[in-house]
Amino acid sequence: LYQSYCQSKKETWFIPGVSPIKVSDIHRKIPVNTKTGLRSCHHREGETKLKIYEFWPSDFLQIFQQAGISLKTPPAYEENCTLKDLSYSGKKPVITAPQKTVEYLVRLGREKDRQIPFKAITDPDVKKLHWFVDQAYIGSVKPSETLLWSANPGKFTVRVVDDSGRTSSVNVSIKQTK
Repeated sequence: LYQSYCQSKKETWFIPGVSPIKVSDIHRKIPVNTKTGLRSCHHREGETKLKIYEFWPSDFLQIFQQAGISLKTPPAYEENCTLKDLSYSGKKPVITAPQKTVEYLVRLGREKDRQIPFKAITDPDVKKLHWFVDQAYIGSVKPSETLLWSANPGKFTVRVVDDSGRTSSVNVSIKQTK
């Protein structure tokens, strides 16, 4: 559970049972090595200092960068962090395409009529997304990129794994059209 470290807070009206309650997780307190300035996987008294950084989702981060807005993004991890440490830090990717509520139609005659886009929103520290359909590896892309998969009819599990080992999946239904 994240606490709200946002400096820009406002009071507002709240209707019990109606108004949504969500704690912002954009600002997070993380351990930073005082000697190297790198992000540590564990807080160690005397070696690390807890600092607040902005963790904008990759889609917002891309928009801010295109607009020339500079953000206080987290530093890279120390080399001694294990994949297990990394997989428990941050948020797992959120698959935005393919959508689990959509039934996709493909035409088998032409390759471009069979392409299904794969896209996910990630934490800002992610450099690569690795995509799988069922147990088959499809490919890797940067978080800002879309991967296209040539689909056949059937029911599939699409899974994404980021370079920190965090994972998400959706079930997808694909039917053939004429």
